[in-house]
Amino acid sequence: MSIYSKLPIYNDIFFLLKDLYERIPKFSKQYKYLLGEKMLDCCIESLMCVKEISSVSDKEKRVVLISKTEDYLNRLLMYVRITNELHQLGGENAYFFLSEKILKILDQAENWKKFLQKRNCPQNCLSVDKQAREKECHLPLPNFFEFNEKDRG
Repeated sequence: MSIYSKLPIYNDIFFLLKDLYERIPKFSKQYKYLLGEKMLDCCIESLMCVKEISSVSDKEKRVVLISKTEDYLNRLLMYVRITNELHQLGGENAYFFLSEKILKILDQAENWKKFLQKRNCPQNCLSVDKQAREKECHLPLPNFFEFNEKDRG
């Protein structure tokens, strides 16, 4: 399994894509093939950018690719709003649900970009292993998936 598939941003975009694949066939014919395809393309291009980020070693190129990902996601947010205005999303809360997902991904991308710009991060700062990240980046990084005993209950 590749390193990018373990990244939270990759998984969130993947599940957003899956959600869109379930919603778009319910659009009216005139919106399904134009607007729906553009929405799917934005999601797929975002996934491809995240995949490419994990294979690029240059920090500046990573920042550029993250910015490109943000552009695709902002476009997707615009398309979701247009789709909502055209009453194609279905339920009342569908727009808020999709917008919240997209904004969460955008926040992850922005934080990732800030991290790369702020820190003197070496080539392999994408390492999933916490000890490897600390060794490579020369600073302790938080692990958002670990809980303290007092957090458990």
